[in-house]
Amino acid sequence: MTQEPLLSIKDLCVITGVCRRTIHRIRKAGELPEPIRIGRRPRWRREDIDAWLNRRGSHEPNERYPSQTAG
Repeated sequence: MTQEPLLSIKDLCVITGVCRRTIHRIRKAGELPEPIRIGRRPRWRREDIDAWLNRRGSHEPNERYPSQTAG
């Protein structure tokens, strides 16, 4: 069984298309899956991030950011 490499914050930025600051904000809010600590650096399993993204996509649009077409 080959295991995929763990993801860094930089990897999360690429996958999600958001900046490092946003990743830190989401993490601080407790919205990201728990990371695995390698020394002092947090790392995530790809399958945990994929599941997290799928869960986020299955919810109604965020009410804090209403669609600009809503009127």
